[in-house]
Amino acid sequence: MLDENPDAVRSADGSRFLLAVFGKHPAWSDHLEDIGIDTPSLAAFKRWLYVDGIRTNLDTGAWERLPDDRKVADWNHRLFMTGPKGMLIARLWATSDGRGRRAYPMVAVTHLPTTRLPADLGPLFDVLDDVRSRCMAAETQDEVRAAARHGRGALESAVKLLSPLPPEGPSQQDRSRFIHEHERESFERVLHVMANDLGPFSPSNKNKRSGPIRPRAFRLPVPLTDPETDLLIWHAFFQPHLRPETLWTAVHPLDAPWADVIVGDLDVESVFFFRASQGEVPVLSDIPYSIPPERLATFSTILENFMTPPFVIPSLDGDISQPGKLGSVMGRLFGRGS
Repeated sequence: MLDENPDAVRSADGSRFLLAVFGKHPAWSDHLEDIGIDTPSLAAFKRWLYVDGIRTNLDTGAWERLPDDRKVADWNHRLFMTGPKGMLIARLWATSDGRGRRAYPMVAVTHLPTTRLPADLGPLFDVLDDVRSRCMAAETQDEVRAAARHGRGALESAVKLLSPLPPEGPSQQDRSRFIHEHERESFERVLHVMANDLGPFSPSNKNKRSGPIRPRAFRLPVPLTDPETDLLIWHAFFQPHLRPETLWTAVHPLDAPWADVIVGDLDVESVFFFRASQGEVPVLSDIPYSIPPERLATFSTILENFMTPPFVIPSLDGDISQPGKLGSVMGRLFGRGS
């Protein structure tokens, strides 16, 4: 997923600005037809999230078995995913079909075929929020299709006004704010879990499997204070410790002060946690791990370098990650400085 050549990605009408909607809507008696699923990555995303993930968790009763106090109340999520040659940004919301069945959400998602992250995710989420509002107000299938078309135009306008994230990533001010808003111990706990679990995705891992046998995904719940800014900073926090081809996904229930970070290929279990609350699996920063002193020394260096230009960060296995590794790869989608 997200491995298409950016210059070759186009919608059915030839546009580079891709926006799709799928799921349930009252204007359809069951699932609506695909609208704008024009790239392999969008098709793979729908298959993982909707066809395999949501359907399997519903069919097995996995969410029904969760106590109410350990369940996210309803579909109301944002998603941010990056891969080797692009990103997906999605909005999920609660809805029903024409028969009143409410188990499935409706989804709006954009595929941005660039390896340069935007400096601000807010305008992109604003476009998807507007698509959501228009779809919720729509009474006919044609009105839903019109909402998707309008969203594509709004996306094009938003992208052209966005600045790319600088090659060195988020600013020193944003990084320092991010670290100091939480206890330092919180980040040591997150790094401890990363060191234990993310070895298969490490840049120095020699067993780089491809094809049908790949490392299983890992889920790491992390705190959020300012979601639109923090998602980009969490991305920068993880990247020095991952191979560049690794899928990285953050899922944020809008009413929650946390997000699920999913590292690796997506699976049914990843989707299960969309509806599981913090009470089901606590945020990593709240778990009182016993961390060896030698690891704490390494983590301290990582955190100091994360906040200090030029952000040359020692990896968890001792390698050095050069700043701007992701942002320096070709990508010309954003309007300013690209």
